Amino acid sequence: MNVWQMKDRFDAVMEAVLLPVLPQSVTPNLITGVRFVASALVVATVFFGWWVTSLLLVFVAGFTDWMDGWLARARGPMTEWGKRWDERADKLLVLGVVAALLARWYWYTESVGWLWYVLVAAWSLTVLRDIVMVWLRKLRLSKSVVLPVAKLKTALQLVALVPLLSGEWWWPLQLIGVAIFGYATALSLYSAWVYAAPARSQISMRWS
Repeated sequence: MNVWQMKDRFDAVMEAVLLPVLPQSVTPNLITGVRFVASALVVATVFFGWWVTSLLLVFVAGFTDWMDGWLARARGPMTEWGKRWDERADKLLVLGVVAALLARWYWYTESVGWLWYVLVAAWSLTVLRDIVMVWLRKLRLSKSVVLPVAKLKTALQLVALVPLLSGEWWWPLQLIGVAIFGYATALSLYSAWVYAAPARSQISMRWS
């Protein structure tokens, strides 16, 4: 059984257990809004060094990331607003937390090590990739389908936050977190290359 089959089975179990008791007033868009608030709070708690609260809020945000998509598929509606802001909430959480963590390391550490520079590079590449993708989408020069590798990238970015934050108690966890985030960055660059296929085709046609 692969990861996607396990996810489908988990979704089916939750649909049988959770859906009947979930009020109709709880919509996917409402859950996305909750994640936006939770993501902003995580960034603030990381900046102030409230690590336990940060981790708890990361788990809340991660759960709502799964829940809004699951609820949209199970009950609907899956709106364009939800799709757009779901992605933005993910970026606020991941990029915001990593940026706040980098700032704390820089300001409250006597000398930043190579791990800090690696994470800065991965964060910068991720931000640059997202800016390019926004530009391509506005020009309608990217694929509109969601690739499995893009979903995996987002999942790994969220997973990386846990060891990155937990590293405040045991530093080797930070190394694990940076490694996971770096791998997610590589996947994000690969997915951008695939998404940008229409743009590459147009460029090659103009130069041929």
